[in-house]
Amino acid sequence: MAGGTKTDDIIVTPYDLHGVVKWELEIVSSGKKGGPGNYPSLDIPAKQQATQIQISIKNTPGYNWKFAKDAKALWVKVGQDPTSPSTYPDQVPVGSIKTKNNDMTLQFVDLNKGDPVALHYTLNFVGPGNNVSSTLDPIIRNGGGGGPGVFNYAYIAGAVLLLAVGAYFTWRAFMR
Repeated sequence: MAGGTKTDDIIVTPYDLHGVVKWELEIVSSGKKGGPGNYPSLDIPAKQQATQIQISIKNTPGYNWKFAKDAKALWVKVGQDPTSPSTYPDQVPVGSIKTKNNDMTLQFVDLNKGDPVALHYTLNFVGPGNNVSSTLDPIIRNGGGGGPGVFNYAYIAGAVLLLAVGAYFTWRAFMR
């Protein structure tokens, strides 16, 4: 994303554990890795602006997993793992959730605004033949207070300029 918004990359890799598909998650910037019951959290510091999060599937031989499409790929809930479709638009705008690269990459924006909060999210995958599904439940720890990010300040500056110009012309008309 433009304007100084930070991007965090995450890689998820499927593997077989006694006939059941499990997932390993790696946060690229920190090198933290973990599997079921030990997924590392993505920590977004206090006052950091909006963060674009990009999660990519690294399929190993014999696997052909993809993300479910767009908003179905990501469920978000505060305080506990979501078990059904849910969103938290104050932090993760639904319109920011997109799949790309033949549904192998999921992108979304975490606004990191307001109070600190732990966002639990469920990633939803579709397996071969689109008839097998799997999930992964990591956490994002928002430090809070960051706001919309530099890319939105252009809109704010434009609105302020428009108000200033309108006030100027109103003042000039009043002075006549």
